[in-house]
Amino acid sequence: MKDVRDSELERLKWLSETLKRQLLHRFTTDPDFLKRSTVNTVNWDSSKGGCLHTRGSATIPKTLARMKRANDLLTEFSANFEQATQQAQKEGDESIGTVDSNIVQR
Repeated sequence: MKDVRDSELERLKWLSETLKRQLLHRFTTDPDFLKRSTVNTVNWDSSKGGCLHTRGSATIPKTLARMKRANDLLTEFSANFEQATQQAQKEGDESIGTVDSNIVQR
C-alpha cells in the first residue's frame, strides 16, 4: 500500500513536499472528505462493470442508437409527408400544396 501511495505522490512533482504531505493528511483524516469520498466511491462502483452515475451523460452506443432512431423517424415522416402531398395534389386539394416543403428536411 505504501508503494501505491508513494507512486501517487511521485506523480505530483509540481507540488511541494510539504503541501503533498498536508493534502495526504487531510485526505486520510478529514471526516467530511472521507464521507464524500465514500459516497462517491459507492456511486461510481458497479457490479455490472462501468459506472452507476455518469453525470447524466449517455454512452456513445446509446447516443448513436438514439440518433439512428430519430433519423429513421424523420425519414419515415418525410416519406409519408411526400406521399400525402402527392396524393392530395392528384385529388386536387390545393391546401396541402401550399405547405413549404423546406420545413421537412431529409
